[in-house]
Amino acid sequence: MDTQALIEKLQAEAACPLCLDYLRDAVTIECGHNFCGSCLLGRWQGLQGTTCPCPVCCHPCRDRNPRRNTQLWRLVEAIQRLPDRRPRCEEHQEALRWFCEQDLQLLCPQCRASSDHRGHALCPIPQAADHCREKLRRYWEF
Repeated sequence: MDTQALIEKLQAEAACPLCLDYLRDAVTIECGHNFCGSCLLGRWQGLQGTTCPCPVCCHPCRDRNPRRNTQLWRLVEAIQRLPDRRPRCEEHQEALRWFCEQDLQLLCPQCRASSDHRGHALCPIPQAADHCREKLRRYWEF
């Protein structure tokens, strides 16, 4: 694996699966998945019962107050210092991580949260790319 591919893999692994931004105040839950503390607590807010599902694998987590993962947090800080060649939003200078299916635009986390895209179908760019590849493959088979 070349250096740039390795850097991109590290950057992807340092992202929260909920907001797709770098992990902030990283927490690890029972099943081993990691999230931004605020993203996880926001997802679990309002849930009833003694367990909460992992947003990735649905494993029932008994601890509703996950502990901060300081070692991971320090690794993410180091990864953020690596050169980032991903395309950036012209307005916010943040990495583009989302695809708006309605407007056919790539979005940064701030653009995603704006009122311009409220109610639109949004998905992570890798998922959108997989979906487009699948559509093209089916088209090509005809």
